[in-house]
Amino acid sequence: MALRLAKSIIRGEVDNRTPGRIEGKVWLFGRKEPIVLELVGNCQPDLAGCKLWFENPFPAAGESVHLNTLQQGHAGDMTASRKVKLLNVPPSKPKGEPDEAPVFGNAVYLEWYSSTNGRVIIESADFQLRLSDHDWSLQDGEQQEASADVEATEPLLDEFEWESFMRQSDEIAKRYAKALQRFSHHPDRDRLVAREMGWGTEEDLELPTPWDEESAGMISFCPLVPNPATEGRDWCRTADGEIHHPLTVRCHAFSLAVWQYCNALGLFSDLEDEDLRKMVESTDNFSAKIAGALDSMAYDDSPDYGFMIAYLKRALGYLHDAINVLSVIEEKRLIPEKIQLFRNELFALREAVLALMDEFRRQCT
Repeated sequence: MALRLAKSIIRGEVDNRTPGRIEGKVWLFGRKEPIVLELVGNCQPDLAGCKLWFENPFPAAGESVHLNTLQQGHAGDMTASRKVKLLNVPPSKPKGEPDEAPVFGNAVYLEWYSSTNGRVIIESADFQLRLSDHDWSLQDGEQQEASADVEATEPLLDEFEWESFMRQSDEIAKRYAKALQRFSHHPDRDRLVAREMGWGTEEDLELPTPWDEESAGMISFCPLVPNPATEGRDWCRTADGEIHHPLTVRCHAFSLAVWQYCNALGLFSDLEDEDLRKMVESTDNFSAKIAGALDSMAYDDSPDYGFMIAYLKRALGYLHDAINVLSVIEEKRLIPEKIQLFRNELFALREAVLALMDEFRRQCT
């Protein structure tokens, strides 16, 4: 599965005014220095020969930003006019009445294959855009041929290669945390941390300049919509309108139920029990990992099953922590009324995850 970025994007720029070469910078929430793009290839005809500036009106944390600062590799599908189908159902529509005709909109889709991070995708229909004039034009056939070459030379990683990659990412995160602690009180902390991590040259470490809204020529696009053909299997819509995998919804409901029950009993006071706290945190982390592994299936036409298997293995680690500590909690008789119910659901969730992993492995063969 690709590394997907959308809500953590602050702003960025992609420049394909030199034929056969794409350069750019992307600023991410929680990271002052941009990632730098140096890619071989061309954008789709709408962006080929142009420079694109884009901004996220509402950037937020929540996505991994542990990308190498220098992103070198091949361009994939890069366009600002990817067609997406939008739901066109008014909230007040009476039940039984037919839905209105679907509405189509444009979305930004920037894909590249990095030599260090694999397939990376920026995709959103909410970005505000500004586009330069075309310095040159590209024929559709040229782009299709280039895309085919990239796909042929970029095989997907298997689950074990993804596990290795994730372990390397863990090490980078640990180094980053140590660097932050080391320079926490230094006035030039961010630049020193970036240098310690090897995130580019002095020129790359310049802070982003303010977005010039007056000259940006803002254009707003409609939101992405999940694939209706996979509803109920790969995704479902919750009561508040959010899109999640069905197993994500189940895991979140269980995690929330555990927390609410313990909190109602006053077990999270100043005299909180460490084992109980570990169980609650483990179920919460398990729920978050499940979401990270499965929620993008609603939009992904070609899932990277090796990535999802590796991510589900990580989720199982938190689940096993919760199961193990539950035995200690049972001996302390902290939640005797619910202990068996919680245990049954934890094992049921484990079986559901293992079944998905088996299904994904069959898809890889």
